Amino acid sequence: MDLQTHRNAAPSRSIAKRAGLGLAVAAAALVAIFGATSTLVGAVTTDNSTVHGNEFRKSIRIDGGAYNLAATPSTPATGGAFGPGDAEGTVTFDMQPEGADPLPLKRGESVAVEVSLPLGVSPTDVPGADTGTAFDRAWSSQQTDGVWSVRSTVTATATGPVALPAGSFGVTTQFDGVRSDEQLTVSARTITSERLTSTHPEAITVLPAAWNAQAGVYGLAVSGPSPTSVSIAFASHDGQEDEVLHLRTGESLVTSVQLPAGVHPGELPARTDAHGISTEWASAPAETGATVTATQTATEPVSTYRTTTLEFPISVDYATWVSGFTVTAGATLPERFVSAHPSDELHVAGRVTGASRHLVGAGAGHSIAVTQGDPTAFGWGKNDYGQAGTGSNRPVDTSVTPVKSAEGLRFEKISVGADHTLALTPEGEAYAWGLDAHSQTGIDMLSYSYRTPRPVRVDNNERYAQVAAGTHHSLALTADGRVKGWGWGMHGALGARVDSNTHYGRPSSIGQPANLRFVSVEAGSQSTFAIDTDGRVWAQGTNAEGRLGLGNNVSKKNTFTEVKMPGDAKIVQIVANSSTENQQTLALTDTGQVVAWGLNQGGEAGTGIDGSTPRVVWEPRLIQLPEGVRFQSLAAGDGVSLGLSTDGQVYSWGTKTLGYGSPSKTAIPTRVPLPGDAGGYVDIAAGDAHAFALDAGGTLYGWGWESGGRLGTTGNGFQVTPKPIGVPQGAAAQEAAADTGDAAGTEGTEPTDTPEAIAGEGPANDLDLDLDLDIDLGEQPADGHPGDGSPAGTQHIGENTERVADAMRRTTDGAERAAGRGVKAGSVPREARARLTLPAR
Repeated sequence: MDLQTHRNAAPSRSIAKRAGLGLAVAAAALVAIFGATSTLVGAVTTDNSTVHGNEFRKSIRIDGGAYNLAATPSTPATGGAFGPGDAEGTVTFDMQPEGADPLPLKRGESVAVEVSLPLGVSPTDVPGADTGTAFDRAWSSQQTDGVWSVRSTVTATATGPVALPAGSFGVTTQFDGVRSDEQLTVSARTITSERLTSTHPEAITVLPAAWNAQAGVYGLAVSGPSPTSVSIAFASHDGQEDEVLHLRTGESLVTSVQLPAGVHPGELPARTDAHGISTEWASAPAETGATVTATQTATEPVSTYRTTTLEFPISVDYATWVSGFTVTAGATLPERFVSAHPSDELHVAGRVTGASRHLVGAGAGHSIAVTQGDPTAFGWGKNDYGQAGTGSNRPVDTSVTPVKSAEGLRFEKISVGADHTLALTPEGEAYAWGLDAHSQTGIDMLSYSYRTPRPVRVDNNERYAQVAAGTHHSLALTADGRVKGWGWGMHGALGARVDSNTHYGRPSSIGQPANLRFVSVEAGSQSTFAIDTDGRVWAQGTNAEGRLGLGNNVSKKNTFTEVKMPGDAKIVQIVANSSTENQQTLALTDTGQVVAWGLNQGGEAGTGIDGSTPRVVWEPRLIQLPEGVRFQSLAAGDGVSLGLSTDGQVYSWGTKTLGYGSPSKTAIPTRVPLPGDAGGYVDIAAGDAHAFALDAGGTLYGWGWESGGRLGTTGNGFQVTPKPIGVPQGAAAQEAAADTGDAAGTEGTEPTDTPEAIAGEGPANDLDLDLDLDIDLGEQPADGHPGDGSPAGTQHIGENTERVADAMRRTTDGAERAAGRGVKAGSVPREARARLTLPAR
């Protein structure tokens, strides 16, 4: 090219550039004015034109593409969703909107819809080629990186209007886990000839899928120590692993718990929000009972649904608690989930509290009863140590006699040991009376001839929830679950701090495992038992003849040791014979079954589930009960055991005092045919050769040996079947107590200057003096008090009585002047330190 030509070409190229730039600007202006879309890279379209880069082409916008894209399962039973598991269905789409006119196509022009499927979805039954009015249609499919796509292409066979057909093809789904909506998206794009531009170039839909979810309701449980302190718990999963569910905002998982009649929801938990889930509670009356609902709602998209355990309180009517009840629960998940465990049911076996009325007691020869309503205590039978509480040591062998106590003093619970009695007032004040040879009355004074013939306050500084009288020691349970003990600590019954020959005359802690709270205590023969808040049994003391239930290789324990129950049964009551040293121990489970161990020579420890009846049962075992019988409380006497059933009947097993004509012994509980039982029975007691049952109307029935006034009569024979005991009720009881007054039991009493008389009636007037006595007792006989089984460490003073009394008078000279009277002592423990309680004048 010559220079002139080059010079002429340059202006031409500049003009062309300016023209192209002008076209681009014009196209941009058209786009701004009319709007435009494009399916081609670098293309700008209007209703009838397209700019491709710097090139302007005429284009026609058509209402052709992918419309009404849908994926539909072929099995309606899935609830309109694919799955769970492998499933089949159909993908459908329209190529024109409903009511649209046929498209003006030229021969050879085409419109195609390409459908991309989610991972795990495969095409099946892709249609073959077909023809229609002025068009041919072809189908194809391909897989790229595991993802399938299906294309339907419609080509015009003539110039003119063409109505585009709808399309469909089969699919199958195979998912290995729950997918999110993004992972379930089916998408379609429209591909047209160059002259055409779709007004609907893309479409998407979410494949509806149903998933097998582990989430549901699991582990429905009812727990709690009493009918008024119970809770229901349930879990979302059977295990601790979380689950991927991809919950959408607003989706809820609802668990509904149906409570039967007699079961009432308590105060429900407040709303909580955690991990994108809010939990709200509600309750509503039902046709029978009530329905409690826990609703967990996703407040944001939640990928992982965490394993949760929910709990709410209930209360149970006592009759329902005893008879048992059934609780059902159902879980409702969002429609796209199928729960592996959508419901749960729990039958709660009837349970008992083991809370005997503690209104009747029987010892080695004496008996105590407390009337109901305005309680008045009565005693009868053997009374040589004042154990009948009548204010003297005269036998009470003709009729029942009111316990002599301060005016207005009332007892609501009693516990009877071999020869002493413990009682609790409604305010939790502990009183004791009877034999004090081993300091078991806890009065901590030099009692005259080992006797305390009327109730005296045990501990001025403590209020108790329960007392338990053993053969030679006593226990009390504080309101906060601590155990105190006093009396003879032989073989560790009072813990490691005392040796076998030490007596403790004041209640003091006997030690228990740290952070362990007890709810019940029991004293046997040189053995101590306690039940903790979890229903476990703990024991210490001697294991002679299996008393502790710790096996035959343990002789004793001086610290609380857990006694394993069969099947980890929860225990609500434990009783042990304390009227003699022939001890069997019985434990009541919260389902009304009986666990027994210890001496079984007469069948009093029952027949095991395996059918055996050994003489000694060394470890706890469930015993056989009559079919359908469950117990609500137990009692243990010498060679005999009693059970009060949940329907208010009395059963006995063992020997000696069964209450019915029978062979010499039986190891299977058998019903006692009691008269006048229309209202059922509410309390039972068993002692040494005599037993009692109290009915709901307040009538007391007794049976066994009548000797010594055990049954409140002058008889000396054996009463085979129960007979009424003449215990006054109501106003008659109060009148009898008032008539007795201070004159009760004057015959056979000791002089009025005994420590019992000095102790007086009211703790408010006590003057406590600590006396350090350094007395050389010399060599004293070690036979103890005649007939009381005293250990060598407690000496009957005998001929040295006056010398001891003189020493006490010299030591307590100031106290004598304050009290205005002397102190007389018939016997003292061998300890050099004693505590004397005198009333202030």
